[in-house]
Amino acid sequence: MDSSGEPKSRRLRILALHGAKANNETTRIQLENLQITEEKYDLVYLRGVVEDSEGHEDLADLVSGPFYSWIDDTSNESRVQSIHRSVLNVYHVIRDMGPFDGIFAFSSGAVIATIAINMLHDETLREKFLGSDYVQTNTAEVLAAHPKAVQPSRRLSLDWLLGPAANRQNPPSSSPAQINPKSSSPSAFKRASMDLVANARALFQQSEAFVTPIRFMKKAQSRRRLMSQRSLRVSERMLASKAVRRSSVDYLLKKADQKRSSLATNTNTVETSPASQEALDIHEEEDSHPEMHDVRMETSRQDNRIKREVFIDHDVEAAESQSYHPKFIICAYTASSLKNLSNTRKVLKCGYNFTKGSILGIKSLHLIGVADQAKAQSEEWAMTYADRRLLYIQSSHAVPRNVLNDTFLLQQLSSFIDNEGCSISTPIMPTFVPTSSVSSISVLPEMQVSLVRLNENNLPGRQHSFVDNDQPGDSIVDVLKTQPRDKPFLFNARTNFQNCTTYGEVYDFVRLGDGNLSKLGIEKDDVVVYVCPLGAVGALAFLSFASSSIASPLAPNTKKEDCLEALEQLRPRHLMLFTDIECSEIKEAFEIYSNNQVDCVLHKWNAVMEKPGLFQYEGRQTTMERPQSASLSNKTEGLLKRTIARRRSSVSSCGNNNTCLLLRTSGTTSTPKVVPLRQSDLVRNAAILASSLGLRSNDICYNVMPLFHIGGLSASVLSTLVSGGTLCCETNTFNPQQMFEAIATSSPRPTWYSAVPTISNSVVKFIKSIRNDDKDYQNFDLNGNGVWPSGERGHTLRFIRSGAAELLDADAKEMSRTFGGTPIVSTYSMSEQMPITQPPNLSEEASSSNLRSGSVGVAVSASIAIVDGSLRPLPPNEVGEIAISGPTIMKNYLGNPDADMKSYFYLDLDVIGTPNETMGRYFLTGDTAVMDKDGFITLKGRSKEVIKKGGEQISPFQVEEILQQHNWVEKAVCFGVPSSLYGEVVGTAIILAHGCPPITEAELSSEMQRWMMSLNFDKLKWPTKYKIVLDKDLPKTNTKKYIRVGLSTHLGLSDELEIVSSLDLSKVERNAVIDYDVLSGLRFILACYVMFMHIGSKKAMGSFGNLRAFPWHEHTFFTLAGYTMVSFMGQKIKKKSKYIFARIVSMYPLYFVAVLFGLANLLVVCRPSTFKENFTWHSKPDDLFLDTAQEQKAELFCEGTAVFPTSYWGSLTSTLLIHFLGLMVTPFFLLHWWLGFYLWFVSIYNQCVMCYPLIYNKLFDLRGQQKKLLDVLCLLISSTMVIVAIAFVIFKDFDGFKEGIENSEREGSLQNILILGFYLFSPFWILYFVIGMVLRFVYDAFRPAESHRARLYGFVADCCTLLLLGLSVVQVCQGTSGEFFFRPLEANSYDDVAITNRLWDNCYGRLMCPITTLWIYSLSVGEGITARVLRWRILVDFLSPTSYGCYLFHQEVSQWYYAATRQGTFWNWWNYRKTFYWFSPKAVPVKAYEFPIVVALTVIFTKFISRFVEPKLSGVFTGILSRYGASKSNDNEVVDCRSTTIVFTVIKLLTGIEPDMNNTVNECGLASVGMPVVVSLLNKHLKLEEENYSVDVIEMVQARTVRHMIDVVKAAKDRSEQTGF
Repeated sequence: MDSSGEPKSRRLRILALHGAKANNETTRIQLENLQITEEKYDLVYLRGVVEDSEGHEDLADLVSGPFYSWIDDTSNESRVQSIHRSVLNVYHVIRDMGPFDGIFAFSSGAVIATIAINMLHDETLREKFLGSDYVQTNTAEVLAAHPKAVQPSRRLSLDWLLGPAANRQNPPSSSPAQINPKSSSPSAFKRASMDLVANARALFQQSEAFVTPIRFMKKAQSRRRLMSQRSLRVSERMLASKAVRRSSVDYLLKKADQKRSSLATNTNTVETSPASQEALDIHEEEDSHPEMHDVRMETSRQDNRIKREVFIDHDVEAAESQSYHPKFIICAYTASSLKNLSNTRKVLKCGYNFTKGSILGIKSLHLIGVADQAKAQSEEWAMTYADRRLLYIQSSHAVPRNVLNDTFLLQQLSSFIDNEGCSISTPIMPTFVPTSSVSSISVLPEMQVSLVRLNENNLPGRQHSFVDNDQPGDSIVDVLKTQPRDKPFLFNARTNFQNCTTYGEVYDFVRLGDGNLSKLGIEKDDVVVYVCPLGAVGALAFLSFASSSIASPLAPNTKKEDCLEALEQLRPRHLMLFTDIECSEIKEAFEIYSNNQVDCVLHKWNAVMEKPGLFQYEGRQTTMERPQSASLSNKTEGLLKRTIARRRSSVSSCGNNNTCLLLRTSGTTSTPKVVPLRQSDLVRNAAILASSLGLRSNDICYNVMPLFHIGGLSASVLSTLVSGGTLCCETNTFNPQQMFEAIATSSPRPTWYSAVPTISNSVVKFIKSIRNDDKDYQNFDLNGNGVWPSGERGHTLRFIRSGAAELLDADAKEMSRTFGGTPIVSTYSMSEQMPITQPPNLSEEASSSNLRSGSVGVAVSASIAIVDGSLRPLPPNEVGEIAISGPTIMKNYLGNPDADMKSYFYLDLDVIGTPNETMGRYFLTGDTAVMDKDGFITLKGRSKEVIKKGGEQISPFQVEEILQQHNWVEKAVCFGVPSSLYGEVVGTAIILAHGCPPITEAELSSEMQRWMMSLNFDKLKWPTKYKIVLDKDLPKTNTKKYIRVGLSTHLGLSDELEIVSSLDLSKVERNAVIDYDVLSGLRFILACYVMFMHIGSKKAMGSFGNLRAFPWHEHTFFTLAGYTMVSFMGQKIKKKSKYIFARIVSMYPLYFVAVLFGLANLLVVCRPSTFKENFTWHSKPDDLFLDTAQEQKAELFCEGTAVFPTSYWGSLTSTLLIHFLGLMVTPFFLLHWWLGFYLWFVSIYNQCVMCYPLIYNKLFDLRGQQKKLLDVLCLLISSTMVIVAIAFVIFKDFDGFKEGIENSEREGSLQNILILGFYLFSPFWILYFVIGMVLRFVYDAFRPAESHRARLYGFVADCCTLLLLGLSVVQVCQGTSGEFFFRPLEANSYDDVAITNRLWDNCYGRLMCPITTLWIYSLSVGEGITARVLRWRILVDFLSPTSYGCYLFHQEVSQWYYAATRQGTFWNWWNYRKTFYWFSPKAVPVKAYEFPIVVALTVIFTKFISRFVEPKLSGVFTGILSRYGASKSNDNEVVDCRSTTIVFTVIKLLTGIEPDMNNTVNECGLASVGMPVVVSLLNKHLKLEEENYSVDVIEMVQARTVRHMIDVVKAAKDRSEQTGF
């Protein structure tokens, strides 16, 4: 479809550009990965102008040279020149070989393409490039459509077009010598021009591969000529140059004279100079002769200072420009050595170009690597396009192969191209709902995105929009000025208003007093580091320093090394110390830093005791007094200037000059990042926070948070400031008792406070610990149950705000209960943005609608998106990382571009809204969460703290909340423990509660497992490592948050799995070694023989059809089934019925599918309208053809069954009943139609399974008794020979049905019943199954693979193979007519009674039983040529698992294939039935060459059913059986002690869980993703115990319970549940 929605009449043309040190083959691979292929689009490849000796290191093993680049970085001059050459090259190709519908460009190719695109739209830039001194190279290679093999014969170079005419028949693989119009003589260029015409004409006579590029040129010119009016570009100096002579184009000019007059009648008359008119002639003739296309390209390059062009009509020129302008461009991983746009502008000397949104007229799509080091470059270039879309890919600087799995990306990319960049989706119209007086949210449908709009009318600086500069009303001083001067603002905890500092006093101090740092010569952009005091002094220090400079507070307890690290990061010019603060290590660090830095001043301050918060300047100390500039030495002056410039450059990198605060994040494993915050953002965020909390001017906030943290500065100080409230400041370090007293005794008492969960939980714990008889607290209305209600004698808290860390739901409920039902407001914020989320509408009465359990509220200040690893919004209910976007978010980290690159991205949303809503810049917070349909956020943990166990993500908070519900646990801290198997497992540090009995960690583990089991908690999330600790043992941040990252190392925990050597399993006998891969290959060979029996007409197969009279595979199938079922010999089977039930149920889903497909095929033929009310035991002459000439085919028909010959519904009902019960054997074949021709073997196999437990137990008693087992085996084989002989002697003289003989119908029917009854008599086939079982016990007794004669068995196996092959050759050599010499007289010709021949075939195949039995025994050793062939991996791994499905589905697939290829003719039982009554019709009459096709289709169909249908159907069957109790069992019988012990040990090692037999895999914490880990450890155990077999992953993945896992180990590598053996 095109952009207008109409069907496209042509394929889209796309110009493709590679990146640096690459070539066109690289581009082709990239496009294939993105599914942009030659089959869908016309791709034209353009190579770079700079040849590189070596390709990019990532391409070393992918493509071969030569390699090219667009930019030559050897010098500045070469860089500028190569950029101009490359841009001009792309520009001319777009213009002269266009039109192109779109462009694909990678890396530096995208930069060049972007500049060239801008040239098309920017006349000034175009003139600048066209008028430059750099000549466009003519070495650009264009690879036209369909360069599949990138063969030299399919490459067309512009160089070859300009080469000598002598080369035209053989385009060179490398470019010939270049012709430079500047340096070549006139005669040389004349010859070149004439050769060009000759070459181009000869080109049309070449193969289609060479015509394509010229056709593109011709089409391009033709499209321009079709315009009603067109622009003809004329150069005043084009033909004045000596390089082009009229003699080379005289014959063209004559024709141009004739066309010019006709063209003039349709265009405006414009006077042109003779030279211009000649140029016009050439342009006109060029349209008629595309061969002249490159003449214009070459001659137009002679004068590199063309700056003016003459147009016939400017309006027409605009239309003409649209004809070759690409409609879209795809820029992949845009980057170059120029690093950023600023450098690009400097190099190109075009400072006004490439600004945000400056490139117009083209739609762009940008592919950006999430882990690409040039990610910021790609985003910067993307922003230069006005119409842009961005898609992120989880990759570095490459288009990875696994992008083919990214369905969303490929769909978006395909839609973008096919619609030429136009969006066909309907944008979402957001509906905003107010959450407070200053913000509203809109939750987008079908994605976890919540957009926020702020009401600026209710924010400081409301008369202005959000911009990057200060605005009146949004600074700290402005807010202070707006508050009543006499309103109390600051007072210290546990005091009263009589000693407070008012807003007016604070304003005067900050604006006019010592708080104005400008009095000390401190400038706005100077960094000031100060040690944060406690109490009101700390609050006022922040307000003062942040108003006058860039403030950065330090905690008083900062260590010297940490302080020095901070100073090196911040590079302050001023250091502030308060004399009454004990901080010896900071003072020492300050001294060291100030002594090593030029122009660094250390200031000292004293607190004024009369008024809370006020302080005064004591003096300064500097290592270098400020002398007059004239007295400074040149060296010192230069050093001073460089130091100051470095500091200011570091701060200015924040992106603005409004920064007032620098905070260091809580680094745990690396250097903390520095967060620069702007004053206007802080004030506005505080206003948003205050509004969403519903703060009032009469509120008193108790600040217990440290004021070197954003939680104290913003949530307490600034939110109180903007709301006009009062701040009660804690003067001591945190102590729960003092906090309780502050809330209880401060005057006035606080109405709210904000703190981290650790602080609030400590206070709750303290309140609950107060005794009723404690006199110190009898006046506070404590009720003795650990509850402190609000009231006159209680507390006055309206709410409690919790932030900075996850507050567990259980803790929140207990906190609310302790404070007498006070609402607990869970919030989410961080240093980079405070606040992010809070419950909505808290100005109203708190209710369940705005305070949701476990949630931290909705977005209040910034839009939120929950994104995946590709930075795309996730659908509902999926956990992802939180990303935020808004005007008040930190713009960049300080001097940390790497952190910026990882943290910021652009989110492209298809919504109707502001630019920031449609393409917002989002910040990744590092926290994971889920958003519900109303926009409420539920945190799941830090992305670094989330425990990734075997591919599953586990929130530590979720586990902690479960553990802390136990009365033994006071605090649980969960974390990831590195695991070599799972990646990580869950570990937990437990702080025991008071009253917990003395316990060990092992006892704690058992109790916690019992507790989690009682709560039905997911076992995958159970901790496997426990550590009993004290609170002081756990590392915390300055804000009292537990540091989980690296905690396992800190506590000395590991997950090194040790194989338990104490398992005494040596007494359990090992099983013999069997090469099950060989048997798997044999299994598929047997399946192919079955399909050969039924696919291919007798005529088509010719002599090879004789092999159908040699069905040795039938009994071999049952022998192999019995042999492989006894794959593991443990104890006897005690619960026989349960074993039988499990075996049959595991096979039934695929069988059920086969029955359904068979029923569908039956109903095509047999319907009431086609039903004949009779039954015959033999075929009729008119079954298939109505005439002897076999020209008129019979209609589809069916007859009744033997029991219901006249009833359609009776026959159908009995058929369905028999097939669903699996009873298609003697004597039930008289009751049913043959719904599935070959499903009878499933019935017999089910009966074999029913006999298996009893026979197995009997044979188990004989285990190891070689002689007895051999006797049993020989007796069974002899029995089969006797049965076959007796059957043939009895039945060989049967006459069958013969036309015209009396009683022939009755006698023939009886004979037919007897022979078919013999064939389908289950005990005769079960006999071969038992032979296989006995053979397996014989093998176990002799253990041939472990003997020194193992190779001898390989020789025996090969001899058996040769014998079977020799007999097969004899069968083939008998031919297709006359008597068959290798058959008995009674069945030596197909002219004899067919039923007798069929009897002999069956008996003949069974006579091979001794050979096939020995063959299976010998192949099990795994030696010999036959074993190597059967062990081919494609046979074992890909084909063998489909064996069971091939048995089941080859009939249905054959019928569908035949109908599809024979015009709907249906191969069915009645039209193609045999001359006697049999379960199968004649083989499907396809050609011999079609046999492998049908086999391949059957394999593919089986793969599909097994992967997509069977698992779902198995789940349905399991659910039904479970519902009716068929699968429930309380039996904990250990079927195999050895297997059980090993499985239990491995599960315990992996999960720390003591499993139960009936536990599901998920309940044990072993999802299917972890099964490779389970199998790996199981095989390690087996190897340690000297077992010679291993467990297969494919089997183990199917296990659903521990019992099933034990079955898999018991039947190691037994594929019976997949194949039916």
